[in-house]
Amino acid sequence: MLIERKKYIFAIVFLFSAILYHSCQRDFEYFEGKAKVYASVDTLLFDTVFTSIGSATRIIKLYNDESKPVQLDVFLEKGASSFYRINVDGIKGPMVKGVEILPNDSIYIFAEVTIDPNKPQSDSPFVIEENLIINQSGNSVKVLLTSWGQNANYISKAGQIGLLSCEKGSLVFADPKPYVVYGILVIDDCHVILPKGTRLHVHGGIAFTPDRTSVYNDGQIIILPDAKLTSEGTAENPVIIQGSRLEPEYADIPGQWGGLRFIGSKGSDLKYTIIKNSIVGMVIDSGSQVTIANSSIFNTSSSGIFTFNGALNATNSLVHRNGGHAVQMTYGGKYNFTYCTFASFNNQREAIAANNKKCLNLDEDITCSVLVDVKPLDLTMTNCIISGNNTDEISFLNHTRDNPANFKYNLTNCVVRVDELLMTNRWPNFFDNCKDCLNQKSSDKLFLKIDNKDYRLDTISIAREKALPLSNIKIDLAGKNRKTKPDIGCFEF
Repeated sequence: MLIERKKYIFAIVFLFSAILYHSCQRDFEYFEGKAKVYASVDTLLFDTVFTSIGSATRIIKLYNDESKPVQLDVFLEKGASSFYRINVDGIKGPMVKGVEILPNDSIYIFAEVTIDPNKPQSDSPFVIEENLIINQSGNSVKVLLTSWGQNANYISKAGQIGLLSCEKGSLVFADPKPYVVYGILVIDDCHVILPKGTRLHVHGGIAFTPDRTSVYNDGQIIILPDAKLTSEGTAENPVIIQGSRLEPEYADIPGQWGGLRFIGSKGSDLKYTIIKNSIVGMVIDSGSQVTIANSSIFNTSSSGIFTFNGALNATNSLVHRNGGHAVQMTYGGKYNFTYCTFASFNNQREAIAANNKKCLNLDEDITCSVLVDVKPLDLTMTNCIISGNNTDEISFLNHTRDNPANFKYNLTNCVVRVDELLMTNRWPNFFDNCKDCLNQKSSDKLFLKIDNKDYRLDTISIAREKALPLSNIKIDLAGKNRKTKPDIGCFEF
């Protein structure tokens, strides 16, 4: 009886275990192909400004909108070297495989970051970004994780437009800590002043329009008609406006942010200011009036200065290493350049380009096929260097050749590099409007070391002592006194 009872109990236990085992087996098929899986956000911002070592946690909800379960992998793009940590439905990362979401259900992903803002920029940049990748049957959903890595003044947010207004007052960026613009900063009703030594870092990147049909670069500073920007740098302590990445490998990478854009703004004045590593250094739109002095714009992926029927007065300034023209003047405008150097040695674009037309279309030969309008161009250049690799470093396009008043240019004591520009069907009388100019030949020496981006004058430079003396300009870009017989360009020998 005892033996039979044991057999009976054993049979019950075995049967119960079998039932329990089979009940734990999911008798369904996972969705195959691209499932309707989406995250609650496409960008997760840890916008805490850390003044000491600290952590922050954010939550992402992951949805499955299919009628079948899905199985997916969730992982951090940089793996074990990531600043971030994740927990996916109770399982720790940096990689979690085989995550299951039931039909029309959701799970939580917890993302955490720990920041030491006192680490050097090489270990902890201003903006720390990384993709959290959700992979389902070879289809990926990405969530951008973003956090502040340094103790700085952070302005605006990625993919958003931050409006800065002072009700027609002024705002001085007086904090010794750097300022970081993340997103698009629009200045309106405000006079923004950058004291000497200000470090302004603009974080670029790709952002989506609200309908997600197109992308744009969101690292811009826009100055509206009722606003202006004043930069008060000095030769010893300039104002620097650049991207947010300061690691050595980013030192010479162009296109890291959008650039400065003046839209109808009048009275902006930049002194001893360095603008670098942007897409365009400055965009001066119609109606804008800007003055720059003793400043440098370089390492742009497009033109250094782009104007659209604007007004610009530039003195003792250097524009070089641009992906496009050093200065591109379109749709007319009024421009005055004195003691400036425009160097175009790293591409095939002319250093200076100017036209007086607005077009809807440009043909392959750069002729205007659909003319919209013409605005007069008034260009004055004195004691400037216009040089580069090409035999022509000046490009002029006048759509109304029969009306000289629509295209006025006067150059005085400039070093230029022109050849085909002088052809009969182009500008054969160019030197009638280029008084006491020097046409640089390939054998003529100008700069000290172009390869090292050193545009100081060589000992035997043809620009030495050839400038027109100007009593109102007594120093050069470096703050050095101009001689009685001054040199052409932004640097005095």
